[in-house]
Amino acid sequence: MISLPILRSKASIVCKSCRVCPVYPTSYLLGAVELFCFLESRNIRRGLITRNAKAAVDLFHQRFGMTFTPALSREFRPCKPDPAPLLHICDTWEVHPNEVMMIGDSLKDDVACGKQAGAFTCLLDEIGKYDAPEYVNVEYQPDHKVSSLLEVQTLLGTHFDLTP
Repeated sequence: MISLPILRSKASIVCKSCRVCPVYPTSYLLGAVELFCFLESRNIRRGLITRNAKAAVDLFHQRFGMTFTPALSREFRPCKPDPAPLLHICDTWEVHPNEVMMIGDSLKDDVACGKQAGAFTCLLDEIGKYDAPEYVNVEYQPDHKVSSLLEVQTLLGTHFDLTP
């Protein structure tokens, strides 16, 4: 029997890091609504770590109806790739970092933040940017890699125990 890492829906779980620009095309959010609904249906908490301003985060919450709590903007210091933002979310949720997955589109910032905190990491690489040879030997490699947020739901169901 394969032992699956536990991401307990009651505890806290997925920390999503993404760009949150109010003028960003909604195509960037492909799969975000489906993933959000999947996580919500299992009472899996969502946090946000972004380098955008708090006003942009507030507008994102209003515009798309997807609330992340806590939602840490650029005003939170130190910022990623330092693990402090993710550790702050874990402390707020009262969980260990190994019960959290950091999903982000930057190897240098998001994956590094997650790895240094001790969390599982998932790199969102929509165009295969990180398939290039210069990224093979970087210090922090993601635990998982997807090309769309649509793939994350399957990844969670396949590789993690999501039972409460």
